[in-house]
Amino acid sequence: MRKNFSLALSLLAAVVFTACGDDSSSVSPNDTNSEVSESSSSATTKASKSSNSAKSSGSAKSSASAKSSGSAKSSASAKSSNSAKSSDSKTSSSSSVSAEDLASSSSVVPGSSSSDRFGSMTDERDGHVYKTVTIGKKTWMAENLNFDPGDVSDKWSGAAWHGCFDDNPDNCTKYGRLYDWVVAVNEENCNYEESCKLSVPVQGLCPEGWHLPSADEWESLFVTVGGKKDGTLYTTSGVSKILKSTDGWKDSGNGTDDYGFSGIPTGRRTWDARFVREGERAYFWSITELLEHSAFAVFLYGEEDDAKMDYASKKYANAIRCVKNK
Repeated sequence: MRKNFSLALSLLAAVVFTACGDDSSSVSPNDTNSEVSESSSSATTKASKSSNSAKSSGSAKSSASAKSSGSAKSSASAKSSNSAKSSDSKTSSSSSVSAEDLASSSSVVPGSSSSDRFGSMTDERDGHVYKTVTIGKKTWMAENLNFDPGDVSDKWSGAAWHGCFDDNPDNCTKYGRLYDWVVAVNEENCNYEESCKLSVPVQGLCPEGWHLPSADEWESLFVTVGGKKDGTLYTTSGVSKILKSTDGWKDSGNGTDDYGFSGIPTGRRTWDARFVREGERAYFWSITELLEHSAFAVFLYGEEDDAKMDYASKKYANAIRCVKNK
């Protein structure tokens, strides 16, 4: 009697244990499609194997093994696919940047004979033809502006001036014309002792479709031709020699003119009407103001290889290089 009771208890315990094992081994088929479910599926598979070891049924073991294998294959496939996609994305991005950099650098190679870098434009106001050059992404005049805006003596407080170096008309033919900043800007509401707060681009005295360069555009030109800051705010190493013309400079100050910019030593007219530095330096205006009475100008030196961008009184008269609108 006691033996029969013990045997019945053993059989009841075995039935209860088997039923619990079936619940722990259940895995949703959708879980094998994500990496998040992978660890959960793996843990469940281990629990399933432990539970199934208590079973005597061979078909239960086979089912657990199949689920574990399917989960591993699905996870491996997902990882492989994601890895391939990530690799392709990186390769595509790298190739795009590389191609853009190559295209940009190929357009500014020194001594390039590419015909699309050099050109000309005609100022319809007076028929004057100017050489042009594309350096990087900008097209610049390769000569100084020589447009005569006429008599401006009655404008801008009577201080306005433009003309030829040393008041010699031959120098306008040789160097182009010099303009003080307010005349260059050519804005009626802009004067010498006030901040004009201009919105770029500003056409100023440039021909239609062209504009006066900003300080940023000058800086971009310096960087494009290989210039680097040397510790001061506006001086850029090596740029002067690269941008200067190959003749016309005093005391062995000629440049290499690697990019066809052809900066020539115009000199300038000072605020007190003196003409200085002919053959020694080139000065170009930017449209960018510093204070009410000053704006940034670019300096190319005959005695140095560096270019400098510094402020100057708006009453100084410098040369103009125009930049083509986009």
